[in-house]
Amino acid sequence: EVGRFEGNGVHYFIREKGYFKGKDVIIVGGGDSALDWVINLIDTARGVTLVHRKDTFRAHPNTIQQIAEYAKKGRINVITPFEVKEVYGDDVIKGITIIDGTGKEADLRTDALLLMLGFTSDLGPIEKWGLDIDDSRIKVNLNMETNRKGVFAVGDIANYPGKLKLILTGFSDGARAVKSALPYIRPGDKVRHVHSTSLKIFSKTS
Repeated sequence: EVGRFEGNGVHYFIREKGYFKGKDVIIVGGGDSALDWVINLIDTARGVTLVHRKDTFRAHPNTIQQIAEYAKKGRINVITPFEVKEVYGDDVIKGITIIDGTGKEADLRTDALLLMLGFTSDLGPIEKWGLDIDDSRIKVNLNMETNRKGVFAVGDIANYPGKLKLILTGFSDGARAVKSALPYIRPGDKVRHVHSTSLKIFSKTS
């Protein structure tokens, strides 16, 4: 049971890098966060092991290349394709048991386990709204409108050709959705573009 070791060796994010000084650390994941922290902890932890359920990683190409080079030099251990089957210990974590698709198992001793697996996409009740959905994301046009008139989607939940999953893109998506939704909310009103710095609320001085 992973839950009973939370705060006693199992972590989902890193508050203080120095906490891992001199410890054996296992990082589970295959994305940017997992690989970035492997690299960041190399000179802090006593040993760093990366475990991923696939043989390929979904991170920046340069980061993946760095991981390969560190593994080749023996500075880190990379174990694929394995998943965590069990976490064990007493009051604190002592190690984990990993398993691959053939049923092969292995025990790894560790002082700390970092779970950087991301989140599972779940649309919940939205799936029943009659919207076009692709890979757990809602299809929209360039106005951020779905196949149902007057229903818009923005951010990571929205999908369109060439979409970049960045925070900055989310802000842009939001602005376009507001502009496109205005005719539904205030029919006949003209859309007037202004800069935020031109608004009175930002020009007040204390």
